[in-house]
Amino acid sequence: MHTHIVIAIVAPLMLGACFDLSFGDADAAPGDPHADAIGGDASAPTPPGADASLPSGDEGWSWRRGVSACDPGDLAWSRALELYRATDDSVHELVACGGAQVGMATTFLARVLLSNPEAIDFDPETRESLESLLGVFGGGAAMIRDGDGSFVMGNAGGSRSVLFKVWFHDGERYLGDDPLDIASYLRGARITASLTHEEMMADLKRRNHYLITWDEPGPLAYLLDLPEPHPPFLVLELSIWDIASVVLGFDSGEEPPPSFGPFESLGDVRLDSHVELSETPSDALSIAYEFDGGTATVAEIAGSRRMRFDLVELSARSGDLALTSDVADLGYAHGARGLTGKIAYSITGDDLGFDVTADFGAGSLYPESVWSCP
Repeated sequence: MHTHIVIAIVAPLMLGACFDLSFGDADAAPGDPHADAIGGDASAPTPPGADASLPSGDEGWSWRRGVSACDPGDLAWSRALELYRATDDSVHELVACGGAQVGMATTFLARVLLSNPEAIDFDPETRESLESLLGVFGGGAAMIRDGDGSFVMGNAGGSRSVLFKVWFHDGERYLGDDPLDIASYLRGARITASLTHEEMMADLKRRNHYLITWDEPGPLAYLLDLPEPHPPFLVLELSIWDIASVVLGFDSGEEPPPSFGPFESLGDVRLDSHVELSETPSDALSIAYEFDGGTATVAEIAGSRRMRFDLVELSARSGDLALTSDVADLGYAHGARGLTGKIAYSITGDDLGFDVTADFGAGSLYPESVWSCP
């Protein structure tokens, strides 16, 4: 079987240069160690001294006033404060994980269509742009395909170990073949460009045509919205502006709206994820948690730029102190570059007991923390 599709997929070629995209958190704040890779900053915040002396303006002063009715004294308070701050610091790894998963969803279609540069018949300048783009896409919070079919991002160095995994499935079973490889859908796919690099850059809104031929359907071809019997060719028309709007989530304002044709149905592919962290900031202090990423489709995550985190377990210990937690509407919001919802902590020990609510609101990198007596 030999089938042709005319496809316009020039648009992503220059997105990396024009819009500084990556598959991680493209909106990450510069210098934020948690934005581009997990395990970015494994050091716990410096705890206050045993005499509970805090720098002027430290928020710990207001937190302690909130628990004056059950204040256990300087030493016990400083230990509880150290435990909470170290746990709060560890939770920020969810920002990198959320950014990576949202990034995979927003760039999913572009990654599929650009997955095999050697099969694309471009002029040298366009090929160089493509290779540069794929380098940008692979940077930041890059995820590597594991042997079980999942995509993995992790860090096991130093005192903090983090593992984040994403699985793709069709609603009934996980996809064993690589969903980001065009050969999984169209074996032997080849792409021929109709415009040169100069023509592409001369008008970012000019819709371009590409010819794709393939040898036979791949194992994931059933996920494509291909008519039966397969036509000799299909036509897609997309501009750089069109694909920028799809990847970055703005209205292109163009008519007809941009469409990936039979590849649009890949938006129905579903994603599951799981994150695990274990950390020992000091000999006496240990933190561990697990979260599941709420199941959602590529289109749902790409459209909302959000994802949900469901708590499996979150706990920490420091000597006789134990920290446990619960969450409410916890998630990641790409536009806010942070988490959403609340985490409720309970800190107990031989001589103390505190409740702490960490509120990220509609989206924040760091929460508003409120301490209270049980």
